[in-house]
Amino acid sequence: MKIAIPYDNGQVVLHLKDAVQYKIYDTIDDEILSEEILALSAPSPAEFLIARGVHVLICGLLPISVLMTLQNSRIQVLGGAAGNADDRVTDFLGGTLHFDRGGGCASCSASCSLRNAGNPAPADGDSNTPEPECDGNISACGHWCH
Repeated sequence: MKIAIPYDNGQVVLHLKDAVQYKIYDTIDDEILSEEILALSAPSPAEFLIARGVHVLICGLLPISVLMTLQNSRIQVLGGAAGNADDRVTDFLGGTLHFDRGGGCASCSASCSLRNAGNPAPADGDSNTPEPECDGNISACGHWCH
């Protein structure tokens, strides 16, 4: 299985849109076989991860449009991560990576966190209006937070 993390100086990059490189881990069962750091070399993070055959993305926040593209490509997204990238992968492989953020989403028992919810998606070329972001943890309840 391939696991990717937006990466900078050993840490998980908080916002996927700010990531310029990823650390990709090749794993089997609970063991890391190899790892490499790659610069983003596609127009979008989703295209980059899909092209590399990634199965799991561990990240902080990501634009909802990217989340949907990744999920449609059957890439598991585990958002809300922070801290040391290697530690988060070890936590995931060991079954101890959990996200109980206590955010304000009563419709799914606070299992996900939505940012910039009142902002529309940016128009082409308008980088001043941020697209709403989510930490990706919607699978626990099976529906979007509103």
